[in-house]
Order: sequence, then structure tokens, then C-alpha cells
Amino acid sequence: YWPYLEGKQDPPRPLPPVRLSPERLTRLRAAFDGAPPGLRQIWPSLQGIICYTAGSAGASRPLAEPWLEGAALLDAPLSSAETGPFNVPLFDDAPGHPLHPDMHVVELLPEDAAPEPRNVIPAADAEPGRRYELIVTTRAGLVRYRMHDLVSCAGFHRRSPRLVYHARTALCIDIGNVRLTEDTVVDALLDLGYRLQDDLMAGPHPSAQAVALYVRADAAHPRDGGAAFDRALCALAGDYAASRERRELGGVETIVAPPGHPMWARPSHPQAKARYVLRKAPDDLPMTRP
Repeated sequence: YWPYLEGKQDPPRPLPPVRLSPERLTRLRAAFDGAPPGLRQIWPSLQGIICYTAGSAGASRPLAEPWLEGAALLDAPLSSAETGPFNVPLFDDAPGHPLHPDMHVVELLPEDAAPEPRNVIPAADAEPGRRYELIVTTRAGLVRYRMHDLVSCAGFHRRSPRLVYHARTALCIDIGNVRLTEDTVVDALLDLGYRLQDDLMAGPHPSAQAVALYVRADAAHPRDGGAAFDRALCALAGDYAASRERRELGGVETIVAPPGHPMWARPSHPQAKARYVLRKAPDDLPMTRP
């Protein structure tokens, strides 16, 4: 890229020419002369980065923090590539962002409630502290559909609920009467000090009587982390802790899977997200019964 930055060569069309001041070019030369630079070495005035910080995105936070050099990670307002934005960006130290009252018709389905019309409520009736799925009617075409995005109400800004994104309900572990969402799994792994790099997942045990921690065979993760993961899940999820107390579920077992196993297959496009929840247990791995 240096010929483009130095103005010696124009980028391929339709990209515009790049013109840098001599001072800026000198800074970039110094920043990239040696070890990979932190972000503030490249952009000294950088104050913050707006991005998703929940679910699988939150798992990358410890990997990103060494590069931030003090810049803040700010939780992005909820939006969808197909539907557009939902929230008004409001960074005032309170959690979540207010729902935009004039963007879409947004209704809420309480978490774990049956997807029936009688259970759907207007967004203005949200209760602080409760979690909901989004039901959206778009302005373009009046198409009403269930997004499978799990949010919570963190209070109100005037009359608009402040929504905090947590996870996709399609990415969860259903076992017995317990549902563990992706944000709970990621928080438990981070609490244990894991640095998540797409080489471990939690999912149902092949026996369907417990949760399993699946570790790729070439990963550096400990092979005896099941008990600690079990304790972390109990601390974060009350229904899981109750099922463990009643012995309805067994303890977590660590199961090692070879790198070439299909469970590790991922899309290769740039927007592919890491995945830390395995919805269905593989039936071709050695394991012990919990």
C-alpha cells in the first residue's frame, strides 16, 4: 500500500487517489517500522471504537484490548443489515440505547414465552431488567417477523426503552429444562481466563444429560476445564444451577475433537462470526457418561 499512500500510484478504479501530508506519511512510516502498532500510534486522536460487545463479539474483546492503547470500546446500537437501525445512538454512560420511535414497529416477546400473539407486547410496555426477543414490522412492505435477537430493557430514556443486545436465540444450548444463551457461555469462558480463538465450543453432551466443553485437539486450552466451566455456568445461570442442584444434569465434561472435525468448519467470508455454541452434540467422538 505504500505506493498509494505516497501518491506514486493511484488505487484501482473506482477508488479515489490517496493524498497524505508529509507529516502524516512520516507518522505512518514510524508506526509500521517494527512490531505491529497499536491503534493510537496510527490515529493519535482516536477516542473510541463503536462495535458490538455481546455474544460472540464480546469473546474477541480480550484479544482487541492490547491494541486499543486506552481507546474505549463502545457498545454499538442495535441494527440489522436487512432491516436497518433500531436505536438512537446515545453514549451517556447508561447501558443500552433508546429505541427509535419512528424507524420500525417493534414489539417484544418475553424470553422463553411461546411465540403466540397473546404473549407479544408493545415495546413501550417493556419492564426494566427483563429480556425479550424482537418482533419487527418493517416500514418497507409492512413485513412482520421474529428476528431471534435477544435484548434486555435497561430502563427508559423519556418514554423509549433502552435496549441492550445479548445474543441470538438461534445460538443456544437447550438441554432438559435449561437454555444457555451464547452470551452466558461466552461470559463463563472469559471468567475462566479463556482467550477465545474459535478453537472451543460448549454444547450438549452426547448423552443429552449434561453440557460438554468441546476443545480442538491442537488448541492450548487445558483439558481439565470442565469442572471450572460448570461452576462458572452455575454462577451465571440460575436455572442451570438449580438443575445441577437437583441432579437433573450431570457435570461438564471436556471432550477433545480433532481439528478436521466438521464442527470446526466456518464460512470464509470476511463477515463470518466466531461461534462458541454447538447446538447439536456430535455422535462420533469418544466420551464418558456424566
